[in-house]
Amino acid sequence: MAGRAAVRIDLQEYERAELAARLRRRKIGRADAMRAEIVLLAAAGESNSAIARTLGVSRPTVILWRARFAAGGSQALTETQAGRGRQPTSPAPTSQAIVRAPTGVADLRRAGAARAGASRLNAAAALRENWAGLSLIRLVRELAARSPEDLADLAEQLRTIAVTLFDSRRIACAVTAEGRHFPQAQAALGPFLSELPKAANDAPANRLPFAAATGRFGWATSVPVSYVTRIFATVPYTHPDAAPLTVLAKLLRASYLHREIREKGGAYGGMASYDAEGGLFSLLSYRDPHLARTLRVYDDAIDWAVAGRFDDEAINEAILAVFSELDRPLSPGGRGHREFANRRQGLSAEMRQSLREKVLETDRAALVAGAER
Repeated sequence: MAGRAAVRIDLQEYERAELAARLRRRKIGRADAMRAEIVLLAAAGESNSAIARTLGVSRPTVILWRARFAAGGSQALTETQAGRGRQPTSPAPTSQAIVRAPTGVADLRRAGAARAGASRLNAAAALRENWAGLSLIRLVRELAARSPEDLADLAEQLRTIAVTLFDSRRIACAVTAEGRHFPQAQAALGPFLSELPKAANDAPANRLPFAAATGRFGWATSVPVSYVTRIFATVPYTHPDAAPLTVLAKLLRASYLHREIREKGGAYGGMASYDAEGGLFSLLSYRDPHLARTLRVYDDAIDWAVAGRFDDEAINEAILAVFSELDRPLSPGGRGHREFANRRQGLSAEMRQSLREKVLETDRAALVAGAER
């Protein structure tokens, strides 16, 4: 009998950094280190059995912590489960959402700062913040305060959304398998897709009005640390500056922000990232005891990059870091999912290869010019 498919783990850059930072801590417990290693190896595409052999633990242990991370993020790796015996009655789904919301906020604080900042710069980022940012937590709390009778309109909205999403004319499917199995998969998919309904209304959904704006704003919550982000609207994937900005993000993180924000400032981490698909360049700190100081560090980081205060060895290490991320090991399913997503977004193999070649060609002059612009 075939085993269950392993829970897929896709790490955001800040999550990978936090797990790696856990392993570097001197006082981390052996069990906590093992859980972090399980998630990192799972994200690298290792099977449950391979992880178990590597770490010398049982396969059920790997499955357990892999699933907990997928469900609750890094905080779930340190939470203890309720003991045996009679368990409390589960709350209704609406109540459960709000009970779980503090756990969600713990994970959203890191990404939430970046998403909130980006939401002012382009329409796609604004949608992402509504769907998976701090705005979602506020909405869930507001809904949880309503009585069941007051949720009838929401239920109708969810039904309308479901009909729109599961329209057989809008769904695209991807199958990752050996070629000889494709006919069998197609034979099963065909009847399934044909049974999906067609939405009665063919009109495109109304787009929410959006106007890009810059500014400074903050969210207050019950934590003693800050998550400080500065985001710049830059250039898209096909622009000549895309490759230098990709390398610059790695360079800033390794050669400047880590030293100034983590080592000197005492934050858990300082990062830079470039989203070529959205055209956004981000500077981010998390679990940061400072706020104003970190904003000054961001100003200094830009001056540092524009002045070219880095050597050729740092540039080469940044380029290697880019390719380490681009070519990170993935399971067959992970590779298939990535290729499917790229094609749906219009990122052809030729476009991706062109970016790789330009990353290899990136030099000091290109980095300084990209930072200046």
